Amino acid sequence: MAYTKTQWVNNEEPSINAENLNKMEQGIADAQSSAQWGSITGQLSNQTDLNNELSALNSNLNQKVSSVNGETPDTNGNVSLNAEDIPADGVGFKDVSGNPIIVTDAVADNAQNLSVDFEPIQDLHGYDHPWAGGAGKNKLPNNVSSQTIYGVTYTVNSDGSVTVNGTATNTSLFPFAPLGTFLKDNTEYIVNGNTNSSAFLQMQTASYGGVANVDDGYTWTYSSDGNIQNLVIRVNTGVTVNNQTLYPMIRLASETDATFEPYSNICPISGRTQVEITNKDSEDVEQASVTVDLGQTVYGGTLNVTTGELTVETANIASYNGESIGEPWWSSMDEYVVGATPTTGAQVVYTLATPTTVSLTPTQLVLLTGYNILTTDGDNINLRYTGTVASNVQSEIDEFEESTRTLAGSLAMIETSPATANHAVGSYLMLNNRLCKVTSAIATGEQIIVGSNVQYTTVAEELAAILAQINA
Repeated sequence: MAYTKTQWVNNEEPSINAENLNKMEQGIADAQSSAQWGSITGQLSNQTDLNNELSALNSNLNQKVSSVNGETPDTNGNVSLNAEDIPADGVGFKDVSGNPIIVTDAVADNAQNLSVDFEPIQDLHGYDHPWAGGAGKNKLPNNVSSQTIYGVTYTVNSDGSVTVNGTATNTSLFPFAPLGTFLKDNTEYIVNGNTNSSAFLQMQTASYGGVANVDDGYTWTYSSDGNIQNLVIRVNTGVTVNNQTLYPMIRLASETDATFEPYSNICPISGRTQVEITNKDSEDVEQASVTVDLGQTVYGGTLNVTTGELTVETANIASYNGESIGEPWWSSMDEYVVGATPTTGAQVVYTLATPTTVSLTPTQLVLLTGYNILTTDGDNINLRYTGTVASNVQSEIDEFEESTRTLAGSLAMIETSPATANHAVGSYLMLNNRLCKVTSAIATGEQIIVGSNVQYTTVAEELAAILAQINA
């Protein structure tokens, strides 16, 4: 019932008597009782929310356990985990990836799903990326075309040598690729192959101004900002050359063998015609393996061993000539850069805009009970396998406990000792991953001591205390 105030007036009614004074006392008492009830019900509301959250977490755990052992929760949402209810061979799927993969909790069964990812294979010979000069002895990639210049015909042979024939009507220069495209900066090199005859090798500037006629064995240090930027075969005006063959080669100064060697692409890209997966036990003894024939050379893609589906994601160009290609790409001569194009003549493997799929024969790989080590000659294994009940249930329990700690932490400040904030008596904090109730006021910087100024508690204990207060 609402309280009706009394309007007091000096020297007039109402009288200051027992009836009116008792009415005021009762109003004060009722107001205090109402305030206490509001505080209690507010606390109860907060704790009820917490209890509901915990119930939801518990229900979620029971549902997951139910899916593991096939049991149906009882009317209280609980699931029995008695030994007789758990299948002897275990159930529950797990997913892992890697190469190798180590599994310790498998049951003896076929892999539920097994796939292998792989990318193009490229040996960089210790370099951090493909380099046009490569790691072979001859750094000069003679990928220029045969041509006639001022009456002199230059024929590029299959081994990279050049046969010169004709009479020069003007100074005739046959240029190789600019040195900066295949030589490393501030590195010492030696030029071989000059005969000092009618046709000869000459070092030139970036604008093809003559710098130096080179003797066989000419040594210099290449610099990207130096004068020497080009190597050419030169025939002076009026000179006649009769089928003279030059064997140009640039080698590192540290390479002592001056014998001509054709330039070779030392970072070729190769694919796979088959994929192998092996399973070993804890003693590293092979117990099972499967080899799948891809039916073609595949440079990059995914093979689902279980279903037999091969997804081809890349294509190969033996000699790149400006074709439109997808990214990323791999080049025998270039480091991949977004938006860039590879060097003409390089072998290139590129990403298809739309992958293609091929159906192969499905294959099964048997897993051992417990310990398995899976490896592949591909790049990565993706495995779904049947795990034991104990491991699956434990993972769900761990998840439940972590969720409970997170929930409690959201309602109470997570603290360390000494305290990082002030805490009043009756407030809550999380210490050592446990819920605590403050029993004696704590100031910032003060040590938090269980049994002295805080005590461990649980959500259930606090709910019980509030209910006891209400029912008192």
